[in-house]
Amino acid sequence: MDIEVADFLRYCEIERRLAPLTCKAYARDVRACTTFLHSIDVHDLAAVRVAHLRRFLAAEADHRPAPASQARTIAALRCFFRFCVENDYLDRDPAAVLRAPKKRDALPDVLDSRELRRLLSTPGSGQVWQRRFAGRDERDRLMLALLGHKHLDSTQRYTRVTAHQLRGAVKRLHWHETRA
Repeated sequence: MDIEVADFLRYCEIERRLAPLTCKAYARDVRACTTFLHSIDVHDLAAVRVAHLRRFLAAEADHRPAPASQARTIAALRCFFRFCVENDYLDRDPAAVLRAPKKRDALPDVLDSRELRRLLSTPGSGQVWQRRFAGRDERDRLMLALLGHKHLDSTQRYTRVTAHQLRGAVKRLHWHETRA
């Protein structure tokens, strides 16, 4: 397996032109896999089965539980075994069925109550340059409140608001606040 791994690493560096750190990570992942395969008495690439790779990935998940690390390890193995098939080291690709774990979406950064009060107090505070017109402060507060609403998409955020609509919205907002 050492010859195939060495050829694969040259392929990653020269033909695929992967970044040096990616090549290092792929080398580490593929070598860790071949070491694991040797430890379970699989000494020939043709003898590698999907079950062997899944056992290796389960063992790796204990050491590196981050989904990004697991995804990179799977990408390295899929690339390695695809390389082996394309270069006639193997007849079939045991890693073709491996799928990377889904990455969780990061939660958005949110303002705490102190930051929100500061943001909402900015209109009319004189801290920023502002054009003078009637209803400006109410408009600014309402726009800030609308921008902070989690269900608005970007097209709704940039919709033009007339002074009449703004006055009506402020009245409705005031009415809702007095009822609550």
